[in-house]
Amino acid sequence: MVQILIYSFVMGTQVLLLALALFLVYSVSKVQNFALGAIGAGIAYALYFSISAHLQIVWTILLTIGVSVVLGIINFLLNERLTRKQEHLFALLTSFSFAIVLESLISIVFGTDGKNIIPGILPVYEFGVFQIPIPGLITICFGVMIAVLLFFFVHFTPWGRMLRAIAENSFSAESSGVDSKKVRFLVYIVGSFIAGAIGILAGLNTALTPTMGFQLIIMAFIAFLVGGVSDIRGTVIASYLVVLIPETIIGSLEGVSLNWKMVLVFAVASILLGLRPNGLFVRESRKS
Repeated sequence: MVQILIYSFVMGTQVLLLALALFLVYSVSKVQNFALGAIGAGIAYALYFSISAHLQIVWTILLTIGVSVVLGIINFLLNERLTRKQEHLFALLTSFSFAIVLESLISIVFGTDGKNIIPGILPVYEFGVFQIPIPGLITICFGVMIAVLLFFFVHFTPWGRMLRAIAENSFSAESSGVDSKKVRFLVYIVGSFIAGAIGILAGLNTALTPTMGFQLIIMAFIAFLVGGVSDIRGTVIASYLVVLIPETIIGSLEGVSLNWKMVLVFAVASILLGLRPNGLFVRESRKS
């Protein structure tokens, strides 16, 4: 059971990182950006290509960063016009289409079989009778660090106040001298880097596949909705709940297949949304 909890915490952190990227993009654009999962996979495959081609570490880093920036810019350009016109549903469909195109291109170039960034058996950290792969431990540490930094950034820095101003009313923020387009551009780039980090970490923990980002982005989207679209605290808790509860149920009951995982994820999400429709920590405002 403890090993199940460890795995769930690693998986939950992957979902959390992608949900935080969703949070950032949504806060400045009101767009549910489904392309982030495929972007993360694309960046992870760029790293895999660099390692397979035996590029020097400097070129590997530059290529990975370059792909992150390029995909972030493309994502921004596809959504910006629709964001300005407040056509958020079309922007969602555009991001979803971009994700499908990107996953298809990855399949054409690299094939559909799994690829390993680290060949052989993963290094493991042991404490007592329990074990956790080193990439999993790195994932947890990185995810917690990003969550804490993002919470501090949003609530206690001038850039965070600017972000909240755009989230509340972008037109009012612009009238106060805030360049909302520039902020959105930077947020899309940051979101691309976060998605790339989780794509690489997920690939290190398991294996790379062209559609690896799809399940993660679905679970991140669910966690984002359950936690509350305006509350980082809720997103953090929900990211672990939508992973931990289904994994615990499947691991505890004999004969329950992993095919039930997404069914249980949606069941948990439905219950939590029914109990707290505005988010785990968001109070319902009084209606006149």
